[in-house]
This record gives sequence, structure tokens and C-alpha cells, in this order.
Amino acid sequence: MLARSPQPIAYQLELTNHCPYTCQGCPRTHHMHRPLGMMSPETFRAVVDAVAPYQRNFWPMALHHMGEALLHAEIAEHVAYACSRGVPTSLACRPNHLTPERGEALLRAGLCMIVITVDALDTPTMRAITGKVANFEKAEENVRAFLDVRRKLDSPTKVMIQMIAYADNQHQWKAFEERFACSDPGVVVAVKRFSAWTVPELAQFGAASEKFLGGSCRRPFNSFVVLWDGRVVPCCRDHDGAVVLGNIHDGLDNVWNGPAYEAFREGFDDDALPKDHMCRGCSLYPWSPAAEKKSIATNAWIENEDPVAAYTPDWWMKSFGHRVVR
Repeated sequence: MLARSPQPIAYQLELTNHCPYTCQGCPRTHHMHRPLGMMSPETFRAVVDAVAPYQRNFWPMALHHMGEALLHAEIAEHVAYACSRGVPTSLACRPNHLTPERGEALLRAGLCMIVITVDALDTPTMRAITGKVANFEKAEENVRAFLDVRRKLDSPTKVMIQMIAYADNQHQWKAFEERFACSDPGVVVAVKRFSAWTVPELAQFGAASEKFLGGSCRRPFNSFVVLWDGRVVPCCRDHDGAVVLGNIHDGLDNVWNGPAYEAFREGFDDDALPKDHMCRGCSLYPWSPAAEKKSIATNAWIENEDPVAAYTPDWWMKSFGHRVVR
């Protein structure tokens, strides 16, 4: 069996699984059935305090999972607390809820990196992909306002503006790159390959030639995800809490080194998981015919005294270039 890391990192914290969008390609839309909620300050701090000694040396802690994290009223306060403990944070969002006030609060709090997804260049196409609450004009206005505030504050926060490669927006890829082109070295603009998560039927929504196959997953051995209620699951693709391995309030060491996690790792490494197990529907599962026989973490792990300075466009392309279409 692969050796587990003695110091796992928090790959994602789900501040909330509330979301106003009904995205075509998101498993939350039709395949998430667990209760909705908001992460409490106690749960957030329990995770940050557990990983503070070593998270900063490897990866920013993502403050999203199956919801729109910008809906969490205390998101800026949470970013500030993590920053005070030396834990870098990142966030993926859609820009309709990235108001200028909220964006400035996040920048001032010390957010390390933000990924902003613009799904289309017009409202009808955007609504076809993400649902009736989407509005392109408001989305673009908020993106540009965020970049303006970032510039005025001289913020080190790195920005990724992406369009996911849906079948419905492929006629807009080139125009998207041109419209949001930016000379700022701290801003990356790209079209990202579509992923069907662990739900194969979602593949129908991706552009036919631009679907993400991925590498060979090693997340059971080096990282974890915490749902809004404190439950620990093994990775970012467990949208419905199918593989719960403990609760962060039981102590990270107890969960990470506990019998449930150990049994899961053994089954994962030996291809002995049940036939209906979540991992078997994932293209990153090492035993899947679609998986590439290499680690997805080959170029994704870094060590730097100043992690904010490390998240440059070069870092992004080395870490995620295999998912970038253009």
C-alpha cells in the first residue's frame, strides 16, 4: 500500500452546500440529497487549527465544495482567521455573487487565490448552463470591479478567470479569451476541460473533444475534505457524503489514522472497493480504464516560504495545464 502522509492537508472545506445555481455539469443539481447548511465558526477553526503547522507548505485550503461559498456571511472572517494562522486559502465561485463589497473584503482578509467561472458571454447561454439566476452583464460587471479593487489595493491575490468547456459554450471560447484578456501576471484566463465528476451521465454536457480524463488519484493518502457539518470525506468528488470517514471534531489524527480511513485506503489501493463504490465512477480511480497511469499531483505540490507569491500563472499551468483546453 502507498504510504499515507503523516501530515494530511485540507483539500477543501465546504463553507456551505447552499447554491442558487443549477449547473448542467454539477452533481449537486440532481445527485446531491444530503441536508443543507452553513459551516460553523467552531468547525472551521477546528480544521484550520489542525492543519496550520504544515498546510502552508503545500496547498491553499479551498473554501468550496458543493455550494456557492460566497453565500456564507462570515467568509471574509474565515479567510482572515486562516491567514492569521498561516494557512493560505483559495476560493472558486461564480461572479454573480462576487459583489464589489464582498470582493474587497476577501482581498483585505488575505485570500490567496480565487477562481472565477464565467460560463458564457450572454445571459441566455449562461442560463442554459447554470440556471435562471445567472446574468452575464452582472457577472462581467462584478469580475471587472473585482480586478479594479485588486489593482487599487495592490493585492497579491492570484486570479483565475475560467470558462469550463461545455458543449453549449464552445462557440464562445475564443471570444471569452479575447474579452477577458489581461496583461497582469497575477491573472490567468483559460478554458478548462469539462469533468463529469463521479457521475458518468454528466459527460453529455461537456464539449465532446475536451473532457478531462485525469491522472491516477492519490488523495486518500495525502488530503481530505470537510463537509459543512464537520464530516470528513476523502476527496472533492464526493458530492453527497457517500464515503464518510469520521468527523473533524473527533480530532484529525483520530480520523486520519483511524480504522475507517485505513480500510478505505486498503480497498482503494488493492482495487477491492465495492462494485457500487463512488470511486469506481471516477476517471481518476487508478484502476479505471480512463485513468492515466501517473499521479495528478506530479506538478501540484509546492514548498515556499511565501505561498502567496508562489501562485503565479506558471504555477497554475504546471499544476492544472493538463485541464486547460486553450
